[in-house]
Amino acid sequence: MPDWFLWFTRFENTKVVALLLFFTTFCAILIYLYT
Repeated sequence: MPDWFLWFTRFENTKVVALLLFFTTFCAILIYLYT
């Protein structure tokens, strides 16, 4: 199993990644709506 996969399966890290994905998607939607 790769190291990054072990890192990703830890709950705290998964939460950070999910927040980053959500924030990026939210910003992309805002930019899409207002341009």
